[in-house]
Amino acid sequence: MPTNLILTRPATPSPPSVDLPPSFTLHPVTHPSDPAFLFLDRLYASDGFPAGWARQMLERGAQAVVIVQGDAPAASALLIRQPFYVQEIRRTFDPGPDADYYFGDFVAPGFRGRHLQRSLIRARLLMTHQAGRPWALAMTRATPPASLDNYVAEGFAPSAELRSRTFSRWQLDRFRFINRQLPHGKLSQEGFRLPFSHRLRSS
Repeated sequence: MPTNLILTRPATPSPPSVDLPPSFTLHPVTHPSDPAFLFLDRLYASDGFPAGWARQMLERGAQAVVIVQGDAPAASALLIRQPFYVQEIRRTFDPGPDADYYFGDFVAPGFRGRHLQRSLIRARLLMTHQAGRPWALAMTRATPPASLDNYVAEGFAPSAELRSRTFSRWQLDRFRFINRQLPHGKLSQEGFRLPFSHRLRSS
């Protein structure tokens, strides 16, 4: 039963500074014309994303950060401030007017084990804080725990979860709150509504 967790963290006070290993540099990317965009595009292409995916995300309003060592892209991630279709769950996630949604975290295989994802999280938290947005939201699978552990280590806490089961050609989803005191955004409501916060739709 796949479980996706929505994670929430306040953007204030100012997050810790980004601490990169020696010889690594971090670059913000807000437009395809930015010099570091080539690293961003190359990194996602190496992970099997569709051609032009990084460009499309930026053109839709996303902002990115990419970590580079020499001429090799090592890790990247994005944030967005508007409704975003999450392919993994086939629903649109709206972070709301006061939050940024973090997505697209990827560390190239040869650079894993150096806490680069935590650096990506901190870099985006600084962007959220500087933009005056009160909250940061992310979504990650409960297992395997690596990404979840990194977000929790940077102060995120689970606010809601979406559990899914597949039966033949049907998918049964259940959304539930974990902490109603935290903002959790809003998921689109595809499928037939059933009791106990379940929804049924074709898989």
